[in-house]
Amino acid sequence: MLDSIPVSIVDKKWMKQFLNDIKNAIHRLKDGGVICLAVDAVDEGNYLLRYLRLFLESDEIIFDDVQIDQSDPFLFWNDFVGTGDQVGKIASLAEINVISIFNGCYLPPKFIKDRIKILIGLCNPYKIILIIPIFHEDLYHEKFDNKIIIPQFETAPIKKKKEIIHDILKEADPSLDNTTLTNIVHSILEANPHSRTELQKWIDHYDTFEEQIEFPPKGIMRIFRSATHIDTVNEIHARFISLEEKLKKISENHYQWLGRPLFRQIHDLPEPFVVDEPAYWFSATVSYLSCFLFDSADKSLSILITYNCEAEQLFASHEHHFFNLLRNIRTIMQHGLRIHSNKNRRTIEFVENWFVSNCQKTKPQKQHWRKLTIKLLDECEDFINRLFRCMNMIPDYSEANIIKLQLDRQHKELKRHEWIDMIHNAVMNINPCLSPNKLYDKYTGRIQKELKDSIISDAHLLEEAKKIAENIIIEESSKFPVQAKDFEQMGIEKGPKMGQYLKQSKEIWKQNSIITKEELLKRVMDQTNNSSEKNN
Repeated sequence: MLDSIPVSIVDKKWMKQFLNDIKNAIHRLKDGGVICLAVDAVDEGNYLLRYLRLFLESDEIIFDDVQIDQSDPFLFWNDFVGTGDQVGKIASLAEINVISIFNGCYLPPKFIKDRIKILIGLCNPYKIILIIPIFHEDLYHEKFDNKIIIPQFETAPIKKKKEIIHDILKEADPSLDNTTLTNIVHSILEANPHSRTELQKWIDHYDTFEEQIEFPPKGIMRIFRSATHIDTVNEIHARFISLEEKLKKISENHYQWLGRPLFRQIHDLPEPFVVDEPAYWFSATVSYLSCFLFDSADKSLSILITYNCEAEQLFASHEHHFFNLLRNIRTIMQHGLRIHSNKNRRTIEFVENWFVSNCQKTKPQKQHWRKLTIKLLDECEDFINRLFRCMNMIPDYSEANIIKLQLDRQHKELKRHEWIDMIHNAVMNINPCLSPNKLYDKYTGRIQKELKDSIISDAHLLEEAKKIAENIIIEESSKFPVQAKDFEQMGIEKGPKMGQYLKQSKEIWKQNSIITKEELLKRVMDQTNNSSEKNN
């Protein structure tokens, strides 16, 4: 029932006049245009739009509607008007002449002000009329030719407010006595509800009025009186640039202290905000920050992010949560994860939980990406500010030399792909039969420790790593690769026969020490089989 949602302080007489005013405005705007409804609340605006359609739709007046999402009201323009390569809804409304803009109050005032004339101009060729509810406060200073003001609840006479509150309370709980009614009415008037919608929500919050009550009720947010600010792409971009500049400043401080930048110079990356597409902003921001923080960062970053400072005190802490968040988001957005892997499922669940906490969806829709981009930058800003404070404090800290020693040791640690490349080059020169990946997995702890313990400068780091890689290959090449268990797996039982196999293997290996284990076993078996055939 539409009548179950009261609107402002209007009565049936006013509603009848409202219908006539809208009807006259529709006929007056025969060439198309925009009608603005000044309302107290989003729900009241939507109620009036449904009310109009119920009582005015006919053969002459045909209604349709457009829904605006609170998360990203700017998408209204793309959906209704269109983009450079996609036509909006306006082009498909040949038989429609009134469009109700539900949730119109979410449109930012500046958005309306900057685009109202464009909207009117777009409506004229199609002879379309838009009806847009807008908050009183957002419409107050604007001069629109077709504006209908719905009486405000807040400015109504006290006597009228008391009557409305009294009637709603009696409807909610007919058993209330006059004294209790009077006290509750007084409490509500003191709390000053901004709209009748807000008043209704306050009263509906309580199942009974015999318990301890207060207004506004705890846990109930006040209803907005104006459209909430939504960051534009220019504002988000400006914030992104500010964070990027702070990262560069951190890198400079690191260079002044240790003689090397925290972030190495890399190729120019695509700007995240060059297109009007929030989903792209998010994915491009993830890629951009990942290149900075994971690919171009000095190894000392992994140590620095475990420090924090408060009240001029530096202390060891946990790794900042943003690092793990960014790593996981990049993983699920830029890799095809097999969902049967437990590790992959944990990564997916981590990111989905973050999505749910910020947009209530495990799979974000197009209206969520602006908000998610802003939330990502919120957490990034917290991370960068913490890193900035620590980097400013550490060089003058009493234990700076200890931290420097820690960072220098970390700097001497090569990543997996760096070691494998190094080992691969050495293998090709010494023993091509060996597997670089298997060698790294077998010796990773040892080679990292040897490199960290070496007393060499940064300039000779890779040269030292090359020597370490060559040493393990020489060592591995000098080891007899075959063991008794290899023959057991081939069905040879322990005893004299196996001893003969091992003896033959060593003789072949001494003649060619770079032969692979697989080839060595094959040659032993082939020789044995040939010998057996000759004896037969």
